Amino acid sequence: MSSSDEKNKNEEFMWCANLVESMDMKSMVSDLSSGATTDVSVEAWCDTPAYTQARTNKYGLTQGEKVYADDALPKGHTWEPNELETKSVGNKVYLCSDCHTATESTPHTVTWNEVGGVKLTLGTTNDKYIKDDTVTLTVEKEGTDIVTVTAKRKSDDTKVELTEVQEAAQDEAAAQATPEQATTEKAKTVYTFTMPDGDVDISVTKNAKTYAVNKAEITNGNLEISPATAAEGETVTVKVAPDDGYALKENGLKVTYTDAEDNEQTVEVNADTEEANTYTFARPAYPVNVSAEFVKEYTVTAAPVDHGTVTVDPTAAVEGETVTVNVTPDAGYALKENGLKVTYTDAEGTVNVAEGEKANTYTFAMPAADVTVSAAFEPVKVETYSVTINPSDNGTVTADKTTDLKAGDTVTLTVTPADNMYTLAQLAENGLEIKAGENTDVPYK
Repeated sequence: MSSSDEKNKNEEFMWCANLVESMDMKSMVSDLSSGATTDVSVEAWCDTPAYTQARTNKYGLTQGEKVYADDALPKGHTWEPNELETKSVGNKVYLCSDCHTATESTPHTVTWNEVGGVKLTLGTTNDKYIKDDTVTLTVEKEGTDIVTVTAKRKSDDTKVELTEVQEAAQDEAAAQATPEQATTEKAKTVYTFTMPDGDVDISVTKNAKTYAVNKAEITNGNLEISPATAAEGETVTVKVAPDDGYALKENGLKVTYTDAEDNEQTVEVNADTEEANTYTFARPAYPVNVSAEFVKEYTVTAAPVDHGTVTVDPTAAVEGETVTVNVTPDAGYALKENGLKVTYTDAEGTVNVAEGEKANTYTFAMPAADVTVSAAFEPVKVETYSVTINPSDNGTVTADKTTDLKAGDTVTLTVTPADNMYTLAQLAENGLEIKAGENTDVPYK
């Protein structure tokens, strides 16, 4: 009914073992071909994982293949000391309580530490093995972290060699384990080791996988990259050092990588807000290439001017960069029409200047040449006014200033009545009435 390595405890089918003598061939064939069946569950055995299999209801004959669960494991031997065999042999004997296999070797235990995101599984559900048993160890991990597994004999810390089980399509060179430890980057890796004469302790560590930061060949400058290798998500800093007379081209710093589909991807690069010529980016889960393009930088010179000042920002710029010019006339002066000029001598050219967003500011795009900014100012024509005082028979009015007056100037009027009877007389200036005070000789403004 079943092989010697199976142990079927399903009582519904155990009775069929008593029907062997009365089971004729015709009935057996009929039962196999058309008899009703039921899926029977068979528990794990010493070297056989648990499985299900269709069996006929009448005679319990097997139909179809054994179906194992994806994570099904054999039970392994359940070793227990046996006094009777020990007395018979003279040495201590252990007997498997399931298959009754006997051994004089002492069973030993395999243990390990728990690490989040890493699952270790032995090749059997039992963790007891004897000397020279081949032990299977499966390492399953989440994410891209590198998992390192080290096996040692507990009694003296002797290292146990781990050997990776090779898969047909696997890169053998990348999968070799060392006698001291095994390091895996794959999601699932299977190792084997030979059980020593003693308990084995397995140490598991997990470290973030790092990727190289490669610097391309660069001219007219240099890049300082830190760190040279980094884990996914870690911040990498790039310091830009242009040669004299050069500057980093706009968007000239690039970080790229090739993804799993062999497509080139670009990493976002951010300028540091506090430190000049410094940039950062977040590390992807791939090796990256950092490149930079430096271009010639040209000077911006503000020429000396009369009756005002001219400042430029920046004083050195690359072609196409925006330069801002601030013009400040002296009092009584203003910039002449078309008085601001930006010129360069390489080709004796003139650069177009545009008015900026603020008063007295201008901008221009830097040409591929050194430039000079100059400005011409002219006096501002100021309107002047005079004060006319009409004569009066009842008093006099005098002004401290009557000519060359500008808008906003203060004029002081002094009113003197002819006698006391006119102290309350009213004055009018351009229709505006001004009342005198009680005292004579009172100034008005």
